[in-house]
Amino acid sequence: MKALITDGKGNVEVAEMPLPEIGAYDCLVKMEACVFCNSTDRHLVHGSFPFHCAYPAVLGHESIGIVTGTGQKVKNFKVGDRVLRPYAVYPGDKLGGFDSAWGGFAEYGKICDGQAMLSNGVTEDKVPGYCGYQQVVPPEISLDDSLLLINQKEVYSSVQKFPEISGKSFLIAGTGIVGLLFGKILKSNGAAHVAIFGRRQSPVEFALKKNVADRGYISDQIAEIENFDYLVDAAGSMELAQILSQKINPGGAVLSYAVYTGVDYDKLPEYFSGIDFQRIDPAEAAAHEQVCGMVVKEHFDPAPFITHRFQFSEILEAWKAVDERRTLKTAVLFSKS
Repeated sequence: MKALITDGKGNVEVAEMPLPEIGAYDCLVKMEACVFCNSTDRHLVHGSFPFHCAYPAVLGHESIGIVTGTGQKVKNFKVGDRVLRPYAVYPGDKLGGFDSAWGGFAEYGKICDGQAMLSNGVTEDKVPGYCGYQQVVPPEISLDDSLLLINQKEVYSSVQKFPEISGKSFLIAGTGIVGLLFGKILKSNGAAHVAIFGRRQSPVEFALKKNVADRGYISDQIAEIENFDYLVDAAGSMELAQILSQKINPGGAVLSYAVYTGVDYDKLPEYFSGIDFQRIDPAEAAAHEQVCGMVVKEHFDPAPFITHRFQFSEILEAWKAVDERRTLKTAVLFSKS
């Protein structure tokens, strides 16, 4: 099968690799789509991801596919299920000489039935953590409406960890899809005022047009920014976060979601002397049923946020558009044949 490979030195290529090896608790999955995570995938390709990754590696962690076969001990998945986060190579494994940068940009992947492992007496510490993220999409949700489910679950579960929302004001750093979803979810949860900061005018205007923020600012307007109760950092620039943190009201906090490079994660609060700092990590798996229910009931339309779609045969062109920052969210669609 074909897969998108990176060497961590800025290069990507489409290469042949073996089909995933399926164990007793695994399911074989034919990929339907995988969506680029602009920030993480760019870090992985350019070797700046702050966490360990071995190369060459198969890219892609926002993947969706259909189960086509199951191992003999699988209990909680069946053929025909649409599932999230299938990987050609599980994190920490190697296949055909390739490591895992999650591995969703491949024609086939696999998922693991962690719940079946537990019910059969496998101890929790022996069940891989990624199993919990490999979940079934309800049949009422189409492929198109599934394309942002992973991002929606990440952001929604993060917002549930915020100290307060109702009646509070928020400044969001970052106009990527995560920043936009933070704005949308905060507004729907009763935030009094939401502003968004971006380096360029067009993404800020997009955020305002889609009603995910009440006001927008760009780089030359920092002096105009009023004070807020909370700064939500979804941009990943420590320098910018430190500057914007000076706009926080007394008793407020920096709520950090972003990935940073060149900083000591164990000392993150020290970068914000005298300001309350909280690292907000998503609990994606736990939010699955609630977010899927919201999508079914409210029919959140991801189409305006998926600004570019490519076929897998065009994946190198798709990556170029992402790397050159010409897209908001880019989906790669696999052939149905």
